[in-house]
Amino acid sequence: MFEMKRDRFLSRLVPCVLACTALGCGEISDSPGVGGSAGSGAGRAGAAGAAGAGGTTLAPRGGAGGSLMAVIDAGPVGADAAAGSGGMPSTTPSGCPEPTPIPAPGQVIAIQSVNVVTSEIVLRNVSQTSQSIQLGRQGWQWCGYPRYWAILDQETVKVLAPGETLPFIAINNTSGVAPLFASEGELAMYPVTGVFEEYEYMQAFVAWGDIQAFRESYAVQKGLWVYDQRIQIRPGHAGFIATGPTNMAAGYTSVRAACLVVPPNP
Repeated sequence: MFEMKRDRFLSRLVPCVLACTALGCGEISDSPGVGGSAGSGAGRAGAAGAAGAGGTTLAPRGGAGGSLMAVIDAGPVGADAAAGSGGMPSTTPSGCPEPTPIPAPGQVIAIQSVNVVTSEIVLRNVSQTSQSIQLGRQGWQWCGYPRYWAILDQETVKVLAPGETLPFIAINNTSGVAPLFASEGELAMYPVTGVFEEYEYMQAFVAWGDIQAFRESYAVQKGLWVYDQRIQIRPGHAGFIATGPTNMAAGYTSVRAACLVVPPNP
């Protein structure tokens, strides 16, 4: 078993030696080509592991595969969502799970949802007090090894009330929107730049599909993830929403695009 995992890790690592050594989470580069562009990996959104009935998600890596439809169900929410302030949906669409993240001990900000089609991520204040999110290049960072960047470039502070959400699109420095793939991925959140290999700073983590997650060991050390668990995005679905404990794959539910409105809840 050890040799099998080692061989799979090496098979993933060798093709990536040049790119990953040139740019990892924590190494700054403004080169437009480093890290890939939004279209560079479009063909990789192939086989996603099939989840069981009901949508969630506790499965070992390398499980049975399924094909991801080229066109995801991104139909209009229509009457399924009520408009809140500014015309944004403020209720969960009909037939979609309610986002109900349960934080890990000490966790105050969680990843509420990930849309692999649009590269949109939603953070949520899962604490009982208001939380300040420092934005800008030196502020909060997303990391999907080897890609990373500030969650928003504006130099400001966003205060999230308990239960309030903050959506953003994962931008990979100057190369544009960072592609995410239904077949595999990992995502970690940090409050400042330059601390990607210091587990104490990690604030949230998820891993999905068949991936050797580079930041997983740090997440396990921080108590934000259970080793070797992976969320599985079902064929035809666009991502997942937190519906339980945020430190394990079973706490997330695979959903169609219509469930990933902006934001998924107030």
